Parts: sequence; C-alpha cells; structure tokens
Amino acid sequence: ASFTNEQRISTLAAVEQAVVRLGMDLPSENISLLSEPLAAWISYLSEQFKSASDSGSNYFDIDFRSGSEILVYDLGGGTLDLTLLKVSLDQGASVEYDNVKCKILNIGRYNAVGGTDCDKLIALDLLRRFEINHPDFSMAKISKQEAQSIKSILLNYGEKIKLAINEAYTDEDDEVDFPQGVRLDVGGNRYEIEAEYALDEALGLLDSLMKGPGAQFFKPVFDLLELDPEDYAPSDIPENILLIGGMTEFSYVQDQVKEIFGRRPLVTPQPQYAVARGAAIYSELKSRGSEEYSEFAADSYYVWTKSGFKKILGRDSIGGEEIESVHKLASATDAFDLKIFAGEDTKFEHLSV
Repeated sequence: ASFTNEQRISTLAAVEQAVVRLGMDLPSENISLLSEPLAAWISYLSEQFKSASDSGSNYFDIDFRSGSEILVYDLGGGTLDLTLLKVSLDQGASVEYDNVKCKILNIGRYNAVGGTDCDKLIALDLLRRFEINHPDFSMAKISKQEAQSIKSILLNYGEKIKLAINEAYTDEDDEVDFPQGVRLDVGGNRYEIEAEYALDEALGLLDSLMKGPGAQFFKPVFDLLELDPEDYAPSDIPENILLIGGMTEFSYVQDQVKEIFGRRPLVTPQPQYAVARGAAIYSELKSRGSEEYSEFAADSYYVWTKSGFKKILGRDSIGGEEIESVHKLASATDAFDLKIFAGEDTKFEHLSV
C-alpha cells in the first residue's frame, strides 16, 4: 500500500516488536519495507523468467530492451494502489533477471476503494428488496445491535452474489445463479427474499465502481497520469498494465481495463498472492546481496506561508541531488518562525487555504 512516513515507522516498529517476542536474532537494519505494487512486479517478473526457462523460449510479454512503462494496478478488497514503473536493460546486456532495471516513475495516492464496495452496493439493493417485499420490515424499528447484525449478514450475501455475478459474466450467462435466496431473522420473525438478478441488472448495480473511465475503480489511474478521463488518447496510457489483487480476477474488471485503456492487461496466476510471493523473492534476493530497489519517500514537505502551503521538497526528489529553495524575508526581519509539514504529494506547488 502507499503508506505515509508515519505509517511506515509504525509498521517497522510492529515488525521489530514481533521479532523480539518470537525470540528471533534479526538486527533492525536487516528489516526493510517494500511497497505492495513493487512486490507484485517482482513476483510477475520472476514468473516471466521461470515460464521462459521452463518452455525453453525467449518470449516475454514485456519488451525489456525498449524501456517499457508498466502501470501496476493493485485492486484488493478495500484499497486501490497504483505504481508507474519503467523497466529497461543496460545497453548490450542480455535479457536475464538480474539485468532488468526497474525505476519507479510515480506512485498513486491512497484510494480507499475495492471489492468490499461491491458487497456494500449489493447489500443495499438486498435491503431495498426486503423493505419492498415485507412492509413490516424496517431498519428504523430495530435495535442498534440487530442493525449491526443485519449489516454483517447482508454484506456476506453481497460478497457471495458478487462472486456469482463474476461466474455468470465469465460463462456468458444472462442470469445470475444464486438459488438459495436471502434470509434474515429479526425480532423472532423470519424474512426471506429471492436474489434473482439478470446479469445486466446486477452489473448495473456496480456501474459507479467499474463502468467507464470515470468509475471509482479507474478514475484514480487518470489522476495518476494527469489525464482527463473524458479526453485522452490510447498513446497517453502506459504500454503495459499489470493487474494484481483479488478484485482483478473479476472478468468484467479485466474487460473494462481493455475497453477503457486500450491495453491487454498482464495477469498473474492467483493475483491475490502476488504481493506475498514478491516479498519472499525480494527477501531472498537481498540475502544474496542483489541490488535493492529504491522507492520514493513516503511524504512531500511543505512550508506554511500566509497564503497557504508551499511545496519545498517533493517525495520523488528526496535522496537525489541537493535542492535549494529560496524564500524572501522582509528587510527588517532578524528572525522567523519556520513551520514544515509532511503530507501527500501534489502536482501543485502552492496550496491556498
């Protein structure tokens, strides 16, 4: 995920505490963090070379020699993480795993959207159906505890129906097969409805999340690339889009990626495990002394002025060449109060408040 500096510090502290509690002899300098999209890329890269080795071919989905750009699209249960990479080979180098160079071009901001939002939309529709089919049923008439229980039950049904929607879409069925119906026990009464959906109707429930460039699953990509989702050309989109995270197994999501971005997405087996695989591979490579990946700093830095925040150091500049920032002071000033703030990066140099 795209952690802030505070979140990274907290995560490292938690790992160090776990190491101590387990009685492991692991110095803190040997513990490092790796962003999830980058871990997934390492997993995909490893699979590409393993597949080529097993088949005895030299075919890869990505053209390493031309300096290809790759958008890692990580859509899970609750978050969408985006990272833009550029991969290349040194001039004259052979196409081998250790020769592939990877540079991070940009990292998307935190996007709190994912598969559970599908569950919520379906659950809301189920609740609507209950209220239509059972006039005596009302959320306003039940206790807070019962309401929480009903919410959990409907979300559970929502997830199951979401999977049934994916199955129907993949199999090109017109109807969503969910024969068991939906039941709720409230105040000693049992309420039941049929969960019958035509496929188009079911997908329509999820339009705000996954239908078209402006949908919540895809708008953050345009934000990252600084493009207008209503006015862009296919050439504006990176050549490769790597799908990871459990929700990218949703066939409709894959087809929307093809339609919206004009790219055949790169997929990896069991994408929900790609991050764990990549982290394990990275750990092994580090133990062998392989070159580490360098990532952007977590935050950018700003100074507070009378008119708002002014960015003095972007997170993509930290760790690079020395940067000088000049600010004028009144001629009679012999001291000043400098307030520096850390936060998410923005393309704007000045933020008015």
